[in-house]
Amino acid sequence: MTDQNPRDLFDRATNGLTSDVDRLVSGGIARGRRAQRRRRAGSMLAAVAVFGVVGAAASFIPHATGRDGTPVASDPTVSPSASPTAPSPTTSPTASPTGTASSSPADPTVSDPPPFVADHVTVTPEQVPVLVEEQLGRQGAGPIRTGPSYGSAGSADRLIAHFSWQGTLASVVIERFPGDGQAACQQSVGPTGGTCSTDEAGHPMLLWGPTLGDGVEAQGATVWRDGFEVAALSYNAADGKNSPPLFTHPPLTMDELTLLATADAWFS
Repeated sequence: MTDQNPRDLFDRATNGLTSDVDRLVSGGIARGRRAQRRRRAGSMLAAVAVFGVVGAAASFIPHATGRDGTPVASDPTVSPSASPTAPSPTTSPTASPTGTASSSPADPTVSDPPPFVADHVTVTPEQVPVLVEEQLGRQGAGPIRTGPSYGSAGSADRLIAHFSWQGTLASVVIERFPGDGQAACQQSVGPTGGTCSTDEAGHPMLLWGPTLGDGVEAQGATVWRDGFEVAALSYNAADGKNSPPLFTHPPLTMDELTLLATADAWFS
C-alpha cells in the first residue's frame, strides 16, 4: 500500500490555506493505493480531516404480557354451577375471573429497526453552519468560507466545508472511502498521536489532538462508515497557520466533534 502525501491532500482541499499538515497531523489521513489516488485526482480532502458516525438508537417496543410476564390470552369459560338445559331466570352462565380479563393474543414480536446506513451525502456546503448548530444545540457558526484560499465541494459522494465557529476556523469533510476503515484508523494513530476506537455503532473512530503547529492548536474526530470518511475539525484561531489564537483551546470540544463526525444528518 502506498500512502498519499498529506501535503498534496491539504493543498487540494484548501489551495494552500492553512496548516503545516506534516507537523500537525502528518500522515493522519494517509490511505489508499496509488490506483485509487489516480482515480481520485483532484480530490479536495481537508487538511486534518478526522471522521465518525453514531447510529441512531433503536426504540424497544414491549410485548403485551400479563403480570407474570406471560402473554395474556384466554377464552371465557362457563361456570359449572349453571344448568346447561334449563337455567333459572336469575341464573346465567358466568365467566371465570380469568375469562373476564381476557384479551386478544399477544402482539407479534416487533424487531428493533435496522441501523441507519449512509447512502449518499445530502447536505451542501452552505447548509453546514446551520446544521452544525442544530446538531450541537447551540449557536456560534459563521458563514461558509468561499474565498480563493478555501476549498469547497458538495456532491452525493463528497462534502467539504470550511466555516467560522466563534471566529475560529472549523471544517467538516466527507469523502467516499472504499478501503478498510479499521486499517486506516490504526495507521493514523502514530502520525497523529491519537487513539483509534469505535463509535456507538461499531464504526472505526479516530480522535486526535489538541496538537500545536505553527502557533495554532487543532483537534478532530474521524469516523469510517458505510464506505465514507466523515471528519470534523476545530482550530483555536481564525486560520490554521500563523494566526493569533482566539481561545486557549479549540472551541469545539472533542465531544462535540465526535457528535458531528458521527451524525447521520449528513446523509440519506
